[in-house]
Amino acid sequence: MKILVGHFYAVSGLDLNNRNELISCSWDKTLKVWSLSTGECIKTLAGHAQAINCVKTYGDRFLLSGSSDGTVKLWNLYTNECVQTFRGHNDTIRDLVLF
Repeated sequence: MKILVGHFYAVSGLDLNNRNELISCSWDKTLKVWSLSTGECIKTLAGHAQAINCVKTYGDRFLLSGSSDGTVKLWNLYTNECVQTFRGHNDTIRDLVLF
């Protein structure tokens, strides 16, 4: 068992990808990618204007994050960049589902 320390505010969502990494999102407006084998934070992604409430991985390369800023962002984990921002909601994004 490991304790992962790194966010400054509440962690609001978790997901696993198929590279044995845990993705966490937080009210501190960041996403963190953690190695489950070492417990280390591999990378931090930032770009939302408000708290991030949910995260879903898509394969081993992409993830989606939903925020209180009303946006959903698509992130490329290989380049560590937001590749698309989806707008149109007037309120908080609280959950994401992939089909």
